[in-house]
Amino acid sequence: MNSKYPYQREIIWLDFDPSLGFEINKRRPALVISSDKYNLATHMCVVLPITSTHKGINIFTPFSAKKISGCVNTLQIRTVDYQRRKFEHIEFMSQPDFFLAIERHKVNVY
Repeated sequence: MNSKYPYQREIIWLDFDPSLGFEINKRRPALVISSDKYNLATHMCVVLPITSTHKGINIFTPFSAKKISGCVNTLQIRTVDYQRRKFEHIEFMSQPDFFLAIERHKVNVY
């Protein structure tokens, strides 16, 4: 994929450093949840980080895709400048997994 911006439902690589305290850190995959229009217009995107560890609590939504599998952390939502955070395309998450992550995010945050 050659796009200069990430798409909603896409899994991308992002650099989460610098971070503070218990914030998610280092270069890791993330799920883009913001709309394509927002991503293009603002040069930012809203993401949920992906971790390889499932801690047995419902804030983590497990998934498995072709290139990446892990758990979406539905609580550590971040708005990032995707160019400054050195984003790279990986692949798209399936619609059922995406909707499950969004639903779990809503339940845990709102």
